[in-house]
Amino acid sequence: MTTVLKGLTVMNTRACHQQGTLSRLLMERGATVIEMPLIRVEPVNGLDPSVFYNACQEADVIIFTSVNAVNAVLDLLNPIVDRDFMIASLRYKRIAAVGSKTESALKKLGIEPEIVPARFDAEHLAEAVVNATSVKERILYPKSKRARSTLHDLLKTSGRQLTEVPVYNTVEDWEKQKELISVLENDACDVVTFASPSAVHSFFHQAAQMAFAKNLMFAVIGRVTEEALSGYVDPSRIITPDTYTIEGLVGAIQEYKKSTG
Repeated sequence: MTTVLKGLTVMNTRACHQQGTLSRLLMERGATVIEMPLIRVEPVNGLDPSVFYNACQEADVIIFTSVNAVNAVLDLLNPIVDRDFMIASLRYKRIAAVGSKTESALKKLGIEPEIVPARFDAEHLAEAVVNATSVKERILYPKSKRARSTLHDLLKTSGRQLTEVPVYNTVEDWEKQKELISVLENDACDVVTFASPSAVHSFFHQAAQMAFAKNLMFAVIGRVTEEALSGYVDPSRIITPDTYTIEGLVGAIQEYKKSTG
């Protein structure tokens, strides 16, 4: 327990089931945390588990770009395939993963990702997959319904056989809008954190027309999230870590706190 963030109030906007790590790391450093989930994760309706299971069996390589994708795949197949059996079958596939949390989630299941890019973005993931695969291999990409087309475009351009299946969706969560507005109206927050473009858009949709305090800062994970936020606020108000992880985000907030005294 340290006090490097004492006196700083930070808003955690991640989905309820994902807030724990960020809140804990911030509080361990002395920050006051406001948990304000602005998005939630939902399954995609209408997916046929049997069809998706066959796609998994036929794939040579499976790409996971988030912990949500890992969980969504297992949840989708749970009604028709024993979970332990499915996990065991994934161990025999070539697995690509982006992000330390995604890699960690897979390893906890005993699944060792073979293809992991040095930088956690679609461009570097595509490069790593292309370098590690041939055009004959079949690639399955279970993804978010809101995923950008970057990975698809780069893999298709390289001639890879790619099957994409949206297995989950992120939607705006307005349950705490009144609380959000109250916090902002009373200038009760110093830093708002975002881990996805979806959270950025949800925040500004819910706080539309509000004038924010001039000293309110925003901390983000990832270049795409930063780009989304840049459409709403001046870049000088954005805190961006060098490493696109929760730990990197907290470190960047610490550096901001030091720089402002």
